[in-house]
Amino acid sequence: MQISDSSVRPARFLAFALAVFIFACHFAHMKGLQWTGLVLALGGLAWLALRAGCAPWADFPRPVVLSGLAWLAWAALTLAWSAARASTLELVATDVLLPWLGLLCAYVVGRGGLTARLPVHAWAVATVGLAAITAVALSLDGHAWLASGDANQAVGGALMQFYPGPGLQTTFVVLGVPLLLAGRAAGWFPRPLALLLAALLVFCAFATANRMVVITLGVIGLLVLTCRALRAWRTGAGRRALVKPLAMMAGVLVLIVAGVVVTTVQRGAGDEAQPAPEVVAGAFGKDERLTMWRYWADVALQRPVFGHGYGKPAAVASHDRTHPLFASIRQPEITHPHNLLLSLWVQTGVIGVALFALFFACLFREGWRAQRRCPDGGVGLALMILPVAFLSKNLTDDFFDRIVCNLVFIYAGLLLGLAAWQARGRGVAQAGAGASSALRILILRRDNIGDLVVTLPMIRRLREHFPHAWIGALVTRYNAEVLHGSPDLDAVYHYTKAKHLAAGESAPAAMRARLALLWTLRRQRIDVVLLPVGGAQASARRMCWLIGAKRVVTRDEAGLPEPSGPHEAQRTARVLAALGVPESDLPAARIVPQAGLLAAARATLGTGPVLGLHISSRKPSQRWPAERFVALVQRLHAADPALRFALFWAPGASDNPLHPGDDAKAAQILAACAGVPLVAMPTDSLASLIAGLAACSRVLCSDGGHMHLAAALGKPLVSLFGKSEAARWHPWGVPYRLLQPASQDVTDVSVDEVMAALAELPGRS
Repeated sequence: MQISDSSVRPARFLAFALAVFIFACHFAHMKGLQWTGLVLALGGLAWLALRAGCAPWADFPRPVVLSGLAWLAWAALTLAWSAARASTLELVATDVLLPWLGLLCAYVVGRGGLTARLPVHAWAVATVGLAAITAVALSLDGHAWLASGDANQAVGGALMQFYPGPGLQTTFVVLGVPLLLAGRAAGWFPRPLALLLAALLVFCAFATANRMVVITLGVIGLLVLTCRALRAWRTGAGRRALVKPLAMMAGVLVLIVAGVVVTTVQRGAGDEAQPAPEVVAGAFGKDERLTMWRYWADVALQRPVFGHGYGKPAAVASHDRTHPLFASIRQPEITHPHNLLLSLWVQTGVIGVALFALFFACLFREGWRAQRRCPDGGVGLALMILPVAFLSKNLTDDFFDRIVCNLVFIYAGLLLGLAAWQARGRGVAQAGAGASSALRILILRRDNIGDLVVTLPMIRRLREHFPHAWIGALVTRYNAEVLHGSPDLDAVYHYTKAKHLAAGESAPAAMRARLALLWTLRRQRIDVVLLPVGGAQASARRMCWLIGAKRVVTRDEAGLPEPSGPHEAQRTARVLAALGVPESDLPAARIVPQAGLLAAARATLGTGPVLGLHISSRKPSQRWPAERFVALVQRLHAADPALRFALFWAPGASDNPLHPGDDAKAAQILAACAGVPLVAMPTDSLASLIAGLAACSRVLCSDGGHMHLAAALGKPLVSLFGKSEAARWHPWGVPYRLLQPASQDVTDVSVDEVMAALAELPGRS
């Protein structure tokens, strides 16, 4: 999603709401503030969607979308056979649907780049606050207070209102590591602050004396070092470069074992001092998880495929309290399996577990792809860590409801959005020319002729920067001839709009052809689609989604620099910043006329200097009267008998509601200029107009697509401007003289002014 200038306010509001929610989630008794933040976030998402005029998540990674929606649908479907339907319905809404919507909100915020800073900073502030609460609690009652939740002092009792408990606290710790990496990668945390936050996470982890968080942090370290080793291997750094990460991996394994021993001794230490080995052996001997897992596996096997219904209440309703294993458990009040995947198996069956695992696998895949695109970015690595850390932490517990599931999905959305933002802003630029040969870029331009022509300088600059990339263009049939033979494009695709259907063409046939074209483009595996147009572009985004583009960039994208000038060519080239291409000093446009038509036009016009006169214009304020053209031709011929003239116009009757033409005006001029070498050049096709203009030496015309065509053909010209923005739409890249009266009506331009302007132009011969 690209946040346009008109959507900055709702995007910032969305970021603020997510920041409120993330901050409040870290503290136990702030439920009202938590849900307020989530409701505000959803409201901000709706506001942004309405403001942008389209779904702001239109370019969301499809594998994540499909797997997430499949998991949502299956969880909702279990309502049909749930043993606790009311609870299942509530939990599907609060633990599946709302987190999924929260993920979309967070993706939009992360996709905007800088808007993600506020939620990430809110996480940092919450981490500091949680560490402070933990430190005060330790100073009051020690570790037993944290483990048991038994507060005996007034201050401790007050703190308990904000302390989430050891299980949730350690979950917050492992979920915070990816955000720390992403914030550091984005430059939002300077190195000292990042080290402080990392120290606070470690402190919060060890203060709970939780063994699994130590193992999870070790797994995160191993994943980071594995990525470093693979990167060294891919870059051909040699075996010596692998020694350091491998040695560090061995060190991490030692630290994991040491951490497990220390935390076990810390939790098992009582009044009697016992040797550490005996404490560790006793702790593992008393752990009933294996028994609970065997019991709950038997419960799951009662309905292994479909499960008993989503939600822990449905799982509790499936209890078999007469089971021998359940009777042997010393803590029968424990009513969940203490393993996330086993718990989901009981609730949703094998199908639910597979869909849940597929969703997290898709998250990991997106992180892997982002890491390969931008190895130094860090956001891709953070996205890989998130599912690994969450699943590792919950192998011996089941923290996936309400607060945690919302946080997991919101963090995933933020990281997915940041990965997309990083790829747009820095990934391609950092990849360099060596990787550009594999890059596949499509320019989508579906509007008028002049709009497409002013895009040509941007396309030319794009080709200069990525000489080996595949660059294609998708345009309408109406203006496709502009790109004929372009040396800057590898392929040109076109389709027919309904309003451009010719006689005998049917709308269903045009739609079938368009679908076939979209399928062809989908097989091209487009990396980037550039939309050099402002506004929401809802239909264009849908087309990009059907094409299967990995990224979509518009010129209104938030975070990109302002254009260096007011001209439309410079505004259009604003999209290049997302690919790391400088848009300053844009080259001139270039068009290649068809060789056969050009030869025919030159043969018709003869040798010598030719002045092209285009008399048609869509806007009434830019139509110079026929009498002025006659007077101009006669005076120029009298001054220079060798000068020849080419008269261009849009053929057709002026009262045609679909395609008004200037046949009558052209006939009037031709009749009044009898005896003058004035050649009629009705442009019944765009290709013939291009070829005719290419055969001229200079051109006189009003503002319009024909003016931009003449400029792209390198023709010096005089342009008559009526009610148009001259600074934005003047000819680009050629010598020109622009005549725009104060009245903004070209009928107020005199023949003398035009003759003076033509005299200042080069290119008589």
